[in-house]
Amino acid sequence: MPLKDNWYIAAEARELKRKPIGLELYGEKLVLFRDERGEPAALEDRCAHRNLELSQGKAIDGCIECQYHGWRYDGAGALKAVPSLGRNACVPNIAYGRFRRSSRMDLSGFFLAR
Repeated sequence: MPLKDNWYIAAEARELKRKPIGLELYGEKLVLFRDERGEPAALEDRCAHRNLELSQGKAIDGCIECQYHGWRYDGAGALKAVPSLGRNACVPNIAYGRFRRSSRMDLSGFFLAR
């Protein structure tokens, strides 16, 4: 099994509050944030739209929001909002999951990622 397929401590659970955390694990950039249930989530640290680092954005309503155009992704990587389409517009079925890098779990006060 390659080393990057193992679980690693990415952050202490107490560090992961409202502000997302960006980090690099085995050469891959990740963004950590809390989803709508307050569970830790990890995605590749880039927006599918313009590749801006999602860790530069903010966590809102359990989603990570890109600071460039405001695209929002949930903890599973699904696109949930595109502000430029308007409030009641149908969001394109773009799953960020194809860019997703990491699983996540919260264990004994630590956020683990692989």
